[in-house]
Amino acid sequence: MLEVLGEDYIVTARAKGLTERRVVLRHGLRSVLAPIITVFGLDLGSLLGGAVITESVFGMQGIGQLLIEAVHQLDLPLVVGLTVFSGFLIVLANLVVDIAYVFLDPRVTYDQ
Repeated sequence: MLEVLGEDYIVTARAKGLTERRVVLRHGLRSVLAPIITVFGLDLGSLLGGAVITESVFGMQGIGQLLIEAVHQLDLPLVVGLTVFSGFLIVLANLVVDIAYVFLDPRVTYDQ
């Protein structure tokens, strides 16, 4: 954020007389949020994979524990269903990230 606040467009916004709050929130924060949203989209797969390990270690009930039990019982339809469901969640998260880019970064446009 500190690096972004030294950019030319931030200096220009301050020179136009905008308040510091508006400069930081409107111009600075929008530029900083793009990498954060990218990491969110990428980390969702790791989060789902970590759920399997976390739920196994702590004995919690959830999707990870259900997947482990399905593998042990050789319940192939349930394993495939959970895999497809996890893949759907990852695709949905990436779609949300792509849509958020359009709102955050004016350089990204939606062309048909």
